[in-house]
Amino acid sequence: MSLPVEDIRHSFFNSLDHFPSDLVRTLWLCQSINVQLNECNDEDDVTRIDTLKAQQRKQSRLLSNLIKRQRKVLLREQRELSKQLHTRKRYSMFLQKGSGASSSTTTTTTTTTTTNNSSSSEPRYCICNDVAYGDMIACDNPNCHKEWFHYKCINITKPPKGKWYCQDCIKKRKKY
Repeated sequence: MSLPVEDIRHSFFNSLDHFPSDLVRTLWLCQSINVQLNECNDEDDVTRIDTLKAQQRKQSRLLSNLIKRQRKVLLREQRELSKQLHTRKRYSMFLQKGSGASSSTTTTTTTTTTTNNSSSSEPRYCICNDVAYGDMIACDNPNCHKEWFHYKCINITKPPKGKWYCQDCIKKRKKY
């Protein structure tokens, strides 16, 4: 037993709740135009059919552009998540640095929440010699003495593109 076409379409559109509203709206408009075209018969006005077909082409282009834009957003979010996971792994390796292993990677950032307690036995980072808190960036020199720096202390608000080195490591590199 098969479902009528209207039931299948209705079921399909009910499954679109997680899509952006402009995408769902465009799909609904496409469906509406298709229904109107299917209702037209040979006796209908040719200009009405031409108008509906023009609307159909326009909505198809709009739908294609929306899908491309959504794909870009998803890829950007996936890259950001990958960076965050890499940062977490690198930070964990840094905390276990007792083995002396270090890795050379691209610029990474992390957000940690810790109370700013001067009597804490937590490791100290940054030029301020404080514990890890808030947004931080890692120096890409594997032998950097401090390795992690608070955004606020180095006057940045977002991670720079490419590799990043702290001022001490830049000065050491210029000497050699």
